[in-house]
Amino acid sequence: MKRLMRTCAAALAGITALITALPATAAPGAAGQPGIDWTPAQIRAAFAPVRAGRKLLPKHWPGEAKVAVVLSFDVDNETWMIPNGKIDHGIASEYQYGATEGLPKVLKLLEEQLTRQAFDYLKAKTGKAPVGMRTGAWSASPYTIATAEKLGLLYDSSMMAMDDPYQLLLDGKDAGVIELPVTWILDDYPYVIPEGSLPDPERLFKVHREEFDAAYAAGASITLTFHPQLVGRRSRFAQLEALVDYMRGKERVWFTTAEGWRAT
Repeated sequence: MKRLMRTCAAALAGITALITALPATAAPGAAGQPGIDWTPAQIRAAFAPVRAGRKLLPKHWPGEAKVAVVLSFDVDNETWMIPNGKIDHGIASEYQYGATEGLPKVLKLLEEQLTRQAFDYLKAKTGKAPVGMRTGAWSASPYTIATAEKLGLLYDSSMMAMDDPYQLLLDGKDAGVIELPVTWILDDYPYVIPEGSLPDPERLFKVHREEFDAAYAAGASITLTFHPQLVGRRSRFAQLEALVDYMRGKERVWFTTAEGWRAT
């Protein structure tokens, strides 16, 4: 377990450092020029490098499932403070909580309430080259997806152009990397941080239940994002367990990993 946590933390730190180091983009020929003054051609050129292609919903889910569900967890720990070089030990202590208290609860939930295979899968894959990525804070430069393509990654899970997984285009061409889209609506972070809008965890998970119900009715997919340092708190974790129980109570629900989805 400790080895797995160290491996995850190291991988995340490396990815975060890589993405942070990538420069932002400006429209060609518009360096230093306010965006309000860009020509239509400059605007199109600025957004052209990475676009959404076609939607990639399969005709049928494995095992005749009605809906696909991905529960994802961003194990930030303290690494997000490293790029700017400013360490606040008070804030850092909450991210330590994510590793020491939140993550073990999450792994226990995945092992006991979903499938033993999912946990064994994680152990078996420790040390394997990554097959996908999620950028720090879901931020990306024009070079991010190109880098994923060069590395041979199968998927990214950092963008928000569609409800369901979709093809990623690089300068109009298929990047060979699919997008498992995220959204702030299905992320616990903006709701439950100190300045968040939904301090009551029951209301937060009501949003998630309603989003799941909509995906279920459409025969689509849903990717939820949680942070162990947030969802690991007792009242919130009780609501996460209730949400998983609710989804498991429906017929033909397929819980999968991002890599598992990519294989469909």
